[in-house]
Amino acid sequence: MPHVIRSIFLAFAFCATPALALAAPINSACPMSGEAVPEGAPTIAFDGDTVGFCCAMCRTAFQRLGEDERRAAVAKVRTAGAPAMSPAPAAESPALIVNDTCPISDQPIGAEPPTLRVGAYSVAFCCGGCPAQFRAWDTDARNAYVAARAPRAPINEGCPVSGRPVAADAPTIAVGDEAVGFCCERCPPRFEAWDEDRRRAYVNEIMTQDAMNTACPVSGAEVDSSSPRLAHRGAVVAFKDEKAVNAWRVLGFEAQDARVGEMRRAKSAINAMCPIGEEAIDGRTFLTYKDNRIGFCCPGCDTAFDAWSEADKDAFVAKQKAD
Repeated sequence: MPHVIRSIFLAFAFCATPALALAAPINSACPMSGEAVPEGAPTIAFDGDTVGFCCAMCRTAFQRLGEDERRAAVAKVRTAGAPAMSPAPAAESPALIVNDTCPISDQPIGAEPPTLRVGAYSVAFCCGGCPAQFRAWDTDARNAYVAARAPRAPINEGCPVSGRPVAADAPTIAVGDEAVGFCCERCPPRFEAWDEDRRRAYVNEIMTQDAMNTACPVSGAEVDSSSPRLAHRGAVVAFKDEKAVNAWRVLGFEAQDARVGEMRRAKSAINAMCPIGEEAIDGRTFLTYKDNRIGFCCPGCDTAFDAWSEADKDAFVAKQKAD
């Protein structure tokens, strides 16, 4: 009898084991990210098949899809392991990574994480499945995420301690949400010795200056004293709205410096609006007429203005000076 029981047990075990184990995945590429499905990957049973994923996050995302969406995603990777979506674009030049936790999973990022470029900066992810989900965010949401983490350019042009110009790669100290720059490494400790009220008064004096621009540098829309603003190396810049502020912050210092330079040059013109295109002048296209610097919205408008009669040019200059 013990022999019979043992034989029955072994036969049951032999027959039952294959039923307990999930079959190998039918796909070699993840239906969510297009990344390779690694050995031991997370899987799920769907329509009688075993579907593999590159990570647990993708498995969860797959489970949230509708029935038809899941079936379509599986169909794309069932044969030859074709990716479910286009692979991530080729990496651009290295850029500063602004985050240390994944924006999708909140998990820590690894030593060599997958990244996506947003403006001058990079966003890193915990695994290959998350970049596709981040790309699905709209532009404003991606900009807001990066802008909240990107470094801030110094608000000041001169060192608050020495009065000398702030260095291009200036050391900075945060005062509230703003960054104060210095001419050298010796000055930050002296600034930190100021009491908090004095530091905040210094920042407030810069931030309450009149904005240098009348048109948003991002959208071109008209701005006024109630518009959102920030300071950049001594210049106060106004924006149409917070979305435009975020778009500016992701540009990076080099592009911001160039645009502020254009706006500073534009301020030297007698006009803020192009006499031809009737749009804000671009800070790059100018013409000097009888010692008056006149700005234009684009190349071509200066030539058109030059073709005006002397009387019309004189009338335009007189009107700008009267205003």
